[in-house]
Amino acid sequence: MIPPYLEIEGQSEADVLNAVKLLGLQMNDIITQDVNTIYSTVYGINLESIKVLKFNDEENVFISKFWNQ
Repeated sequence: MIPPYLEIEGQSEADVLNAVKLLGLQMNDIITQDVNTIYSTVYGINLESIKVLKFNDEENVFISKFWNQ
């Protein structure tokens, strides 16, 4: 499993960097890779080859706590 991460998107690079600053993060805290690249380079998993991505029962219980808020 990949460690927790936050994906920040914006209209421009400046918007993204401003969000990083507002979150109290430093430039050395961030990477500029999408989730597919992270899975591929760090874990050797090609997400494009996974036709169905499912969570197990324990993960579904955890997710449901936040989904219905």
